Amino acid sequence: MIFKDRFDEREWLILQAAPIWVFEIVAIADGRIDERELDEVLNQSKNVIEYSSGFTYEVFRDHVITIMNNNLEFRNLLKKNPLEGLKIVADLLGRIEHSEAQNFKKILLKMAIKIADSSGGVDKNEEKAIAIVMGILDGIL
Repeated sequence: MIFKDRFDEREWLILQAAPIWVFEIVAIADGRIDERELDEVLNQSKNVIEYSSGFTYEVFRDHVITIMNNNLEFRNLLKKNPLEGLKIVADLLGRIEHSEAQNFKKILLKMAIKIADSSGGVDKNEEKAIAIVMGILDGIL
C-alpha cells in the first residue's frame, strides 16, 4: 500500500519531520543535546526502517532519503516550532487507518523514551517533554 499518495509533497515532508521534532523536544528537555542522544536517534531511525512496515516504514524510509539528499524545503521546514509541527502531524494522521496512525505514534514514543534514556536516564523534564509530545500527537494538547 502506498500511503504517500494520500498527502501532498509538503504534508509528506511534515510527516517526515516528526522524528526530528520529537528528538528536538526530548533531547533539549534536559538542557542540552549530547552525542549519545544523536547516536540514539540515528540508531532508532535505522531500526524503524529495518523492522517496520506500512505507513511507518514509508515515512521513515523517505525521512532518511530526504535527509541524505539535503532537501532544502525539508531543512526550512525543520525551522518550524516542533510543537506546532507535531500538531500538524497529528492532524495528518487522521487521513490514515487508525491502526497505522497508532503504530506511528507508538514508534515515536519509543524513540522519545530511548533518546531520553540514552543520556543517563529519563529525568523529570524529559518525562514532561515525552508527555507533551504524546499529548499533541493524540490530539489532547
